[in-house]
Amino acid sequence: MISQFGLFTSYQANVDQNGQNIVGDAANECVISVDPTNGNKMTIAWRQFNNVTSNFRQGGWGYTTDGGIHWTFPGTLENNVFRSDPVTKSDEIGQFFYLSLQSNQAQSFFCDDMWRSTNGGQSWTLLSGEQGGGGGDKEWFTIDTTNGPGHGFQYQADDGINCSGGGVQFQRSTNGGVTWQAPINIPNGPIYGTLDVDTNGNVFVGGWDTGPTFDCIRSSNAQIGTQTPTFDRITPVNMGGPLGGGGINGVGLTGMLFLAIDRSGGPTNNNIYMLASVIPSGRSTTDVMFVRSTDGGVTFSAPHKINDDPVNPSKWHWFGTFSVAPNGRLDAVWYDTRNAANNTDSQLFYSWSTDAGITWSPNVAVSNAFNPFEGYPNQNKIGDYITVVSDNTGGNVAYSATFNFNPNRGQHEEDVYYVRVSPSGGSTPTPTPTASPTATPTLTATATATATPTATPTATHTPTATPTPTPTATAAGCSWSAGPDMPTPLVRAVGVYFPTDGNFYTMGGRTSDTAGSDFQHVLRYSPTSNSWTQMGVTLPDNQMNNMACGVLTVSGTSYIYCVGGSAAGQTTATARVFFYNPVTDTVTTLTGADNWPGDAAGTILPGGFAVANNKLYILGGFNINVASTNQIWEFDPTAAAGSKWLQRVNTPEGVMYAPTCTLIGGIIYLAGASDYQGGTVVDTTNSFSFDPVTNTIGSIPAIPRATGETRALSFNGLMLVMGGGRVAPNPSNEVDICCWTTGSPVPAFMTARRNFPTDTNGTNRIWLSGGYASDGITPLSSMEIFTCAQGSPTPTPTATATATHTPTATPTATATATHTPTATPTATATATHTPTATPTATATATATPNATPTATPTLTPTPRFQPTPRTRPTPPPRP
Repeated sequence: MISQFGLFTSYQANVDQNGQNIVGDAANECVISVDPTNGNKMTIAWRQFNNVTSNFRQGGWGYTTDGGIHWTFPGTLENNVFRSDPVTKSDEIGQFFYLSLQSNQAQSFFCDDMWRSTNGGQSWTLLSGEQGGGGGDKEWFTIDTTNGPGHGFQYQADDGINCSGGGVQFQRSTNGGVTWQAPINIPNGPIYGTLDVDTNGNVFVGGWDTGPTFDCIRSSNAQIGTQTPTFDRITPVNMGGPLGGGGINGVGLTGMLFLAIDRSGGPTNNNIYMLASVIPSGRSTTDVMFVRSTDGGVTFSAPHKINDDPVNPSKWHWFGTFSVAPNGRLDAVWYDTRNAANNTDSQLFYSWSTDAGITWSPNVAVSNAFNPFEGYPNQNKIGDYITVVSDNTGGNVAYSATFNFNPNRGQHEEDVYYVRVSPSGGSTPTPTPTASPTATPTLTATATATATPTATPTATHTPTATPTPTPTATAAGCSWSAGPDMPTPLVRAVGVYFPTDGNFYTMGGRTSDTAGSDFQHVLRYSPTSNSWTQMGVTLPDNQMNNMACGVLTVSGTSYIYCVGGSAAGQTTATARVFFYNPVTDTVTTLTGADNWPGDAAGTILPGGFAVANNKLYILGGFNINVASTNQIWEFDPTAAAGSKWLQRVNTPEGVMYAPTCTLIGGIIYLAGASDYQGGTVVDTTNSFSFDPVTNTIGSIPAIPRATGETRALSFNGLMLVMGGGRVAPNPSNEVDICCWTTGSPVPAFMTARRNFPTDTNGTNRIWLSGGYASDGITPLSSMEIFTCAQGSPTPTPTATATATHTPTATPTATATATHTPTATPTATATATHTPTATPTATATATATPNATPTATPTLTPTPRFQPTPRTRPTPPPRP
């Protein structure tokens, strides 16, 4: 599945052979590696749960050869072998290594083994023998890629729950992971950390010590193969708080300590950086904190908070991780709840620095939101970490999220995703540098992973998330322009994009407010010819105004279904349903048994409407010149005649002429709606969500501008409320972007209007035409088209991109305006997503529509994640 959020595209990695989601599994704790000689080749390793009712997990992985657009999931390292805590690395010639913790369901032992891939992650060879890699729980490893005496050496550390039964230990392999020397206890026992090598071959181990204190520990002789490694520098580091666990991540950690070293060869060469999501004093939630050393780990800076939202003890900034690019740029990503009304729905956020972490760019959301409490396998967490690997133009991120819905469990499920981030504000081409390889030891294989997926591949519907107000600047090449006028002025028609032929249609409407002006025709706009055509069909009746229409599919054929409507100047309404086939230019009216029950009185027009999961939903309505209504009705075109309608929960208040759209996961959003008060139609700020699967109403922030008599569109993961409104200063041309901002990525259109047909292909085109002019009276025939180029090369970001940033920059809704975002260049128009009949492919929606999430953001971290070093008890196993 593909999850689009603005200019950022997330591609699912744990997919079946058709690239579709596998229903019923879980995948988390993902680590990415990139071939430095060919950035199109990557691999992600993760914990694979084929059955979420069990805590049995295996060593899953996927690979890509096209820069992360398409992923292949061959299976697991070994079938039916209990594995956890995956870690992967690439050496300088593009060999991938996979260190995997092996255990059993009783968790009676914790031993690693090392695997290698020489074909870009397509298959793996066991190097160390079963459990031959030593190590233990929460192990991490790194590879010496310098040209010094330790070239090709591998180093690992664990958290003290290990194969030898000793303390927190360090191990070395001098032959590329085949054999591992006896473990050595690390001073102070730092845990839940990582390690790296500087350009001089010194090894640095980072980890959590106690309270806010972490350790940076150096071995300068580990690179000498004939010497037993010793540790000659131990530096305590204040990160601003301890690591935590529980809370937003069930029984898991809320982050690890990541240590990485600059090997750029420039002024920042050999800087040592550390980053972690920690719990500040007086808090139970986390911030992303960063420190640096410019003197080889002798001293470190004071901790610097990277997440730039105002301090809020209810908000989480968790699973913080980062990477150093070859040119010295720092890329940081983390999960963030700043935009969640429930304080737990999370999005992946991104920030970068080009001055060694002194200043960081304004934070940018790069994913749709997801509910981290859903999709748990029989181990209540979404893993313990995510990762990023950087190159000179951007970062490659592997993360877990709950975008896909599992109807068998009635909740979303954990899957692994890849997204490309960059300082330019969107994805950038992945560079493919040519390496000057120095051979790493070539070793004898003892086993080859040839497993195939055991889960049954089944396509699912898409994720849920809360729309966010963290936009990027309007992408270059994205703008409104005038289209050709329609053949006639037209108001109160419905605009429908028809994916089968890629054309924009208007259904019905009227040419004026005079009785008899009803337009019983279909207009077609062809983007190919940039022209309008009146189709030959005559629609069934003159009740053509204010219908509810959408594309639905029956037996593999898509049609435009329309419900209800009224005639100009009349106070009655029809309940009939018809469908139009644009391919054959024919119309069919359903029998009276399938009339819309919401108009049983014969005077009620449909309210807001949207398609979700191949069903048309009508929210509320207008009892003409009486009142708004609050019923929700579901229409299933595939149900038997006479049973196509199902009444659902009522809306919180009466709504009519309501901007409504479906976002990812089939959640329907409504923001702004008309109401009938004091004998007149007025605009409101009524806003809420509706989950058709759970039949529940959720809350979203109220749209700041009262509006109505317009549409909402789902565009690249965003809800767009398109102008409209009746009460001055409306009608408007403003595009309100949930939740809530304006201007980017879709600015205001040119001519204010209401009651106009509009729709989108969901990705790079929006069409609108007709409607009432700004005087609210004059019918228009003019057309506007929003076009956003896709697939074009991304300009190379300049080295001075951060010159305007300061450490005290105040985050605002337009914080990324200094960036120059571009369309995703690594995906072609068909690779990102092909528009489909159901507008659920690229959008966001509330992961938990009910306003009372079961978990609270202030849960106290469980004590087992707070062991005291030196005298602390052995932490319980958590592979």
